[in-house]
Amino acid sequence: MDKNLNEGPTDPTLHDEDWRAFRVAMEENSALAKLHWSHYRQGLRRLERRHWGRVPEIQMRRALAEEAFFCATHWKKNRRTVREALRAFLEYPLGVSRFTFAAAEYWKWASSCSPMDVSEAEHMLVRARSALETANALTRQNLKAMLTVEVDRRRETRPSPISRMNSSSMPPQKKVSTARTRSAKRAPRRTSKVVVGSEVVRTLDLEPMVVGGEELRLRIEICRALPSARKYFSRLWRIEHYRIQSTFPQQKGRPAHDPSDQEILMLERDLPLGTFTGRTANTVLQSLLAELRLLLDH
Repeated sequence: MDKNLNEGPTDPTLHDEDWRAFRVAMEENSALAKLHWSHYRQGLRRLERRHWGRVPEIQMRRALAEEAFFCATHWKKNRRTVREALRAFLEYPLGVSRFTFAAAEYWKWASSCSPMDVSEAEHMLVRARSALETANALTRQNLKAMLTVEVDRRRETRPSPISRMNSSSMPPQKKVSTARTRSAKRAPRRTSKVVVGSEVVRTLDLEPMVVGGEELRLRIEICRALPSARKYFSRLWRIEHYRIQSTFPQQKGRPAHDPSDQEILMLERDLPLGTFTGRTANTVLQSLLAELRLLLDH
């Protein structure tokens, strides 16, 4: 099997206090990635020295390399920075899920920032799609849905090179001024009602859990605030948030659409700056599942 597609050592759970402290510190350091990349990289090195010997070495270095790569692609850093981060990340065994997310993120960055890397990103996607056949059915379903949203639909909407050339070679259109004359009367200002809400951009179906002898099916919905609601969010918080929805088994004598068969176990959770960088199946998901298990235990 390909070295990168081997699962390798698993990460400790967030019940491990040292590992949880390491993950929290790494997420806090990611706030520097957008504007101060050199300070961000220095922070990663300090994290490695500070937590050396407290957490497993391979898992720690793999997590740091993963963090650097996804932050570099998310903030659209230059080609040298992204390729160095990818090279360091691919030195470790990633498993099918990590490798597939990395391939999708690399393709998104290359298609928008570096056309020279599109062919290499396409090759990574081919490797990822072929490796999906070795994953279990639920993981394969979620990863295929992610690739459909993040890659296939984006590829369909991308303009072709010919259309780009045609649009760039066309003479500039003369702008028509729409400014009002001084004698024109201004229309009365109307205040539009702002509707605060969010839309679901991706769903992840998880393995069923048995609680109290009953099977509990879980779905994580990844939401994004609507444009009309974004100004109500603080600048220190991202627009994306997560919602965990549980679907209990249908009871006998109830219709299939009975709303009492569905309950929200956790409220919507906003995430700190730097958290949502494509790692939907890794650290954030692991944190939410750990909190969910604690709720179910109590």
